[in-house]
Amino acid sequence: MQRRFNMNAHHPTGPSSTQNLNSPAKKVRKRNRFSQAAHVILDGSFLTREKVIRLIPFILYLMLLAIFHIANSYRAEKSWFEINALKGQMDELRYHYITSKSELMSVGRHSEVSLRLKDTGLKEATVPPVKLSLSDVSLQNPARHE
Repeated sequence: MQRRFNMNAHHPTGPSSTQNLNSPAKKVRKRNRFSQAAHVILDGSFLTREKVIRLIPFILYLMLLAIFHIANSYRAEKSWFEINALKGQMDELRYHYITSKSELMSVGRHSEVSLRLKDTGLKEATVPPVKLSLSDVSLQNPARHE
């Protein structure tokens, strides 16, 4: 036979079940349990328990992974800063290349060259260039033309 309990019913000899949950004695007990746990942790006595001793290799493994993670994050951040610095240098060098190329193109123009050579005494050729060819005799005897 199953018994059913009515949570709302009051027992004549004591407080109701809802009053038991809100009683100050329960709150004090929770505080005591928390303070005891804090005391055990701060005291360091929890480290001597058998479960914790068996978990020491795993804890060391987790610590090693955390160290590797921190080192990898540091290395990635350092690489990111180097990449950004190199991008800035690359942009600067690209601007220098474009400027130098445009200056070279302007200096190499026919009109610019003739203006620069005017003061040196060199003049522009008015006769077109002539193609020189070797005769058949000179190809057979190269020793004569040396």
